Amino acid sequence: MKFEDENINELNLELGKDFYILIVEYLCGNVNYVNWDVLKPIVKDNFERIISHINKIGVNYQQFNEMLLLIGEDRMSNAFFDTFFAKGKGIVNVNEFVNGIVFFRGIAMLLYGNFRHTYKKFIKMQDSNSFKYILKEYLKLPEVIKKEYLDRLEKAINIKIINRKDTYFNGYLTKKNVEIEMKELSKRNDENESGLEEVVTIYDELGKKINEIQDIALYNTDIFLTWDFMDIYIATSMRNTWEFEETHDFINVLFNLPEIKELNLRYFDPTQSNCLNRINKGLVESLMLKRAKCTIYMIQENDTLGKDSELAATLAQGKPVIAFIPVINEDEHKNKISSFPLEYFKKRIYILRTEGIFEDKDIVEELKLIEEDFNDTLNEFVDKYSKFREKHPFTFWMRNEELFFKNIFKKSDLLFKIITKAEKYYFDKRANVLKKNHPLSFQVNLDSGVANGVLVVRDIKQCANLLLKLFTNDLGFTLKKVDVKERGISKFNTINDEFSKYPGLTLLIEDISDSPYRVISNFERLDNSFWNFYLKK
Repeated sequence: MKFEDENINELNLELGKDFYILIVEYLCGNVNYVNWDVLKPIVKDNFERIISHINKIGVNYQQFNEMLLLIGEDRMSNAFFDTFFAKGKGIVNVNEFVNGIVFFRGIAMLLYGNFRHTYKKFIKMQDSNSFKYILKEYLKLPEVIKKEYLDRLEKAINIKIINRKDTYFNGYLTKKNVEIEMKELSKRNDENESGLEEVVTIYDELGKKINEIQDIALYNTDIFLTWDFMDIYIATSMRNTWEFEETHDFINVLFNLPEIKELNLRYFDPTQSNCLNRINKGLVESLMLKRAKCTIYMIQENDTLGKDSELAATLAQGKPVIAFIPVINEDEHKNKISSFPLEYFKKRIYILRTEGIFEDKDIVEELKLIEEDFNDTLNEFVDKYSKFREKHPFTFWMRNEELFFKNIFKKSDLLFKIITKAEKYYFDKRANVLKKNHPLSFQVNLDSGVANGVLVVRDIKQCANLLLKLFTNDLGFTLKKVDVKERGISKFNTINDEFSKYPGLTLLIEDISDSPYRVISNFERLDNSFWNFYLKK
């Protein structure tokens, strides 16, 4: 676990004023300290003498406590000094001293969400073993943790793998949708409608396939319930064929990357599990969510109450959430969606319109380069598709769907380009909102009151790197103090009278995802009320 602090790095520690701020604000967490300029001359003079001594020789436990008393702060225990600064040495130099403060601040954000309260709590602790117990999760060496994962035994019983193309048959709504279409098929068959022989055969096979796949998924759920540990929960929304297949592809690629595969991580794969009813399904997934050490939240075409609640529940437990929002390569995406069912394009047009994408000035000009009247093409598709569905309601009859682009709607290439361009903009926009703007990207840990943030990644390799460092205690963090003016965030490090009503935030930014992982509000009244009331029994 590594920490950097941008604001501390900007201090000139040869100056009394900056060293004073380092101690009283960044270590002691005192936001109401007496300004350096109004300190008594004798205090400033003696303080600068100590600073000169530290910069030349270093500082020991007794000398540091003298400095604390000089500026009106409480003395710290020897155990605190040794844990964060000395580490068994008698004297620490300036760099060791600064590194200790940065580490303390990082730990305070991870564990308690408040610098002042953490400092007051820690300086009273007299036993070094107490610190070792509290910090054991963060002091363990990455190589030691990695070896523990490498040495894990193989599963005694494993699940039966459902193939990519068959995962959709495991869907909660799939059977219902097939049954609805089979009733229509039966009705038309009774009316002796011609040309249905192929469709009847397809739907007979579908019914058998659904029962076969769901039996396997029920078996897999029993296996998931027996595993002695669970590392990762995959939160996803899957209602359509392409959503099942994309989820399957993501999981298969991620967990077969060498750096992840060697850790022998166990994960709950929703494409491979099912239950007899929605209540059992909810209970199973709630158990997996509780047991897992982290959740991977897949950002897809649309999000659901279930998936969003899984994100919130993970954060409320104080566990990490990694939000995976893919960066769309336009050529690859266009080729991929060209084989998708017609229903995909209808749903995407409706969702993108609901989100205002086709009216967003930042993307409209790019869409017009594809086709000046791109909305006409979208409207034409929706209109012709609706009429096509009235005559041909059988969505699983793929050969019939292929004829739609050949005989009915002949602007498929334009449609694919428009949807691809809009999708790329849509996903980039959602990543930016989740990472920087959405208030619910932070949730409070219900036990500790610490604000816990979502880590946003944009590709599978980045996700794998983050997982590896997360599970081996090798993450890097940067502390940043930002000023907030009403709802917008201004420039970094610009504290002045203009923002006195909006005292800002301290963010703990995870380095790989560049996402806020913890936050502390510098709003004194909120801070005081929050910690007085939140943990009140």
